[in-house]
Amino acid sequence: PIVKRVLEGVMILLEDRVPQEAVKWKEVKQHCRGNDFVPRVRDFEGAISVETSKYVVDHFIKDPKFTLQNANKASVAAGPLFEWIEAQVRCCDVIRDLAPTLAKLEAMDKLVKDNEAKTKALRDEQDGLFSSLQAETRKYQEVAFGIDFTMPPTTQDGFGIEAGTSGPFVLDRVSATLQQH
Repeated sequence: PIVKRVLEGVMILLEDRVPQEAVKWKEVKQHCRGNDFVPRVRDFEGAISVETSKYVVDHFIKDPKFTLQNANKASVAAGPLFEWIEAQVRCCDVIRDLAPTLAKLEAMDKLVKDNEAKTKALRDEQDGLFSSLQAETRKYQEVAFGIDFTMPPTTQDGFGIEAGTSGPFVLDRVSATLQQH
């Protein structure tokens, strides 16, 4: 009977369903003789429902005769399958206990991603405003000081700017010199 009970427990977990009536031995044997039984157990990654886990605990694990020692005595395969059943039930409990924490982590991750996107948008806007400010400052300085920022090709001015230099470098150099005076 312990071998049937172990195999029945495995079948219930693999199918993640609570049986509406007692599982028949013929159904259990059929299920276990399939070519996919061992790979399904070995590769099982599915989380079982709380209802299925509770059913297995109530109908198998709480039974005082349903022990690893009895399973090992009955069959070489029953012991490891018994341990597999216990591991799946424990895994379900851990997942259930961690669910609120995982939900919080996912919410925090979403906030971080949203904030990263907002930060990038604000930085882009800041860069645009700074470029506009620089352009407006150049226009103001040209009007206010009447400065032609393009140097004749054969001269050197009093600011230490090489001949033929123009653009922002000249503006920055002139601004720095004017601020010193």
